[in-house]
Amino acid sequence: MTTDDQAVFGRIFTELLMTLVPREEQLLAQQAYYDTLADLPLEAVEQAARAWRKTPGQVYLPTTGEWY
Repeated sequence: MTTDDQAVFGRIFTELLMTLVPREEQLLAQQAYYDTLADLPLEAVEQAARAWRKTPGQVYLPTTGEWY
């Protein structure tokens, strides 16, 4: 990802949070996740988030390690 992708990542992260962990305070983690995942392609991050939203029984936000 590039710095230009940060806004799109924010949308991806928020959608994942709202579907898996609907708590407003969890949005504070967005910057930490972005910083950790910044070397991944944005498309891969978005595909992983879509997969987690569709995974039966998925109730937790994935760790940054799981994104890889």
